[in-house]
Amino acid sequence: LKRTLQHFAMRHAMDIEGLGEALVNQLVDTGLVKDVADLYSLTAEQLAVLDVGRTKLDGSAVVLGETVARKLVASINESRHRPLARLLFGLGIRHVGGTVAELLAEAFGSVDALAAASEADIAAVSGVGPKIAESVRAFFSNPDNLEVIERLRAAGVEMAERRTEPTRPQTLAGLTFVLTGALERFTRDEAGAALKALGAKVSSSVSSKTSYVVAGSDAGSKLDKAIALGVPVIGEQELVEILQTGQPPATGGDR
Repeated sequence: LKRTLQHFAMRHAMDIEGLGEALVNQLVDTGLVKDVADLYSLTAEQLAVLDVGRTKLDGSAVVLGETVARKLVASINESRHRPLARLLFGLGIRHVGGTVAELLAEAFGSVDALAAASEADIAAVSGVGPKIAESVRAFFSNPDNLEVIERLRAAGVEMAERRTEPTRPQTLAGLTFVLTGALERFTRDEAGAALKALGAKVSSSVSSKTSYVVAGSDAGSKLDKAIALGVPVIGEQELVEILQTGQPPATGGDR
């Protein structure tokens, strides 16, 4: 349970700032939290008196305190409105990392639609496949998991993707990019989001269907595989030009 709570709260999941290991231990050990849905019923008064795992000079325990407790409750409240992919990742479904969660969110649009989907329907999503589909289907076939989802819903956690019209022309639609290595001007998450805003897909693995690999410094095996497969490789400056113009490089990438 403690690992489940830490995973649920992590930055790439529900991003609950301040919910670290020491506090998770206290929440579980005191019985305040028995599953992730219990987080949404916590009050600042309950949190303020929790031992944070440190002691004062006089030997007494350091407690969380009212100010930090209020900030934590605010962060928990904000997490009700995270994108669907964050929730799917946060649920801790086996084999569903951040990239797969985004694929599932895009394909199904809501927790309910994914829960109702057959294993074959899930496996048919590009980038998912039978092993992940089996795991997802098993998760949503477990009554305990369904009960937690219903309690999250009752707590106001959003269960569907908020669809919005693209604000920029989808000039990169049909192209798939893979990001590898360290970039200077962006994090990989920022670069990926910018590419998606132009209609591109961003994958975590290189295949013959990859349109471009964006290689930063210290790029590793993904760069090697791209070269072996003949996938066009571009650098950060070319990526910047793509994002500025909305157009892919003049050559390559027609995969």
